[in-house]
Amino acid sequence: MMQLVAKILASLAVVSAAVLFAAAVDLAGLGLGDTLGILAAIPLLLFVVGSLAHIFLSGGGAAAVASDAGDDITAKIEDVRTKLGTRISNLQGAVDGLSGQDRDTLLAENQQLKEQLEAIEQAERDKVMAEMDSLKERNELLEEKIKQWAIQSVDEAMAPKAAAEQPQQPAAA
Repeated sequence: MMQLVAKILASLAVVSAAVLFAAAVDLAGLGLGDTLGILAAIPLLLFVVGSLAHIFLSGGGAAAVASDAGDDITAKIEDVRTKLGTRISNLQGAVDGLSGQDRDTLLAENQQLKEQLEAIEQAERDKVMAEMDSLKERNELLEEKIKQWAIQSVDEAMAPKAAAEQPQQPAAA
């Protein structure tokens, strides 16, 4: 109800201001300024009363409205901060959980790959060692054959000289 009274008085103040303005400027040559004379105080009084009544009856005017709006904005900002803080903490927990699981999985996989690599390296070492042993045996065999060939070659080379140096026996008749 008070809001309705405040609006009616505000409307009355606007109309009074318009009449005073028209009288002051003498719109359309009506001579309102001369006609109103002392009666000009009535619209002026209505303007002052209507304006003040509107301010006091509507809840304190622009400052009160701005204060209410400021309180609403502050409440909304706090609400958004709270929700955002909750979402950030939830997201951080999810990321930490995932990175922890991934880390454990990666460590296990890394250990498994190290074991596989070590097994492959050991198999390669064994293969190389077996091939080296095989080559050593073959080398020893070849060295033995070379020694036998050298001895045989020397013996064959010395055999004609030894035969020439032996005195020939007369043939028995």
